[in-house]
Amino acid sequence: MPNNQFAIEKNVEMPVGGATRGVQYPFADMVKDDSFLVPVPAVAASITDKEERKRAFSENATRVKNRLSGAVGRYRKRDQSRKFALRTLDKGVRVFCVESPTPTAAKKATAAKKATATKKPTAAKKPTAAKKATAAK
Repeated sequence: MPNNQFAIEKNVEMPVGGATRGVQYPFADMVKDDSFLVPVPAVAASITDKEERKRAFSENATRVKNRLSGAVGRYRKRDQSRKFALRTLDKGVRVFCVESPTPTAAKKATAAKKATATKKPTAAKKPTAAKKATAAK
């Protein structure tokens, strides 16, 4: 039984790209021992109980830390040469770069990627007369 809910159209030009978000965190610019702080949203002023304020801050910090953890994971799919650690502090969540390639190694890796990307496949060479004679024996 055919599904007539959607009309199939042929030769419709596909739009170029979609909306993409820019880079939100500076992971690519970090080297070992660099860090940055992401502030935790302020707790509502209407919460006056000290324990309740502490719990609200903890919940907000957990949300920020989860968001950062996801961002680190997505970044590491593209660049596994850097490693990061997250720590919750009094004012927010700090992201530490705990491992990164040396600047020269990073440049070499980038150059190697560019070289392999621009390298064209070579056509197979035809065997020479000497190789043909050796193969015939």
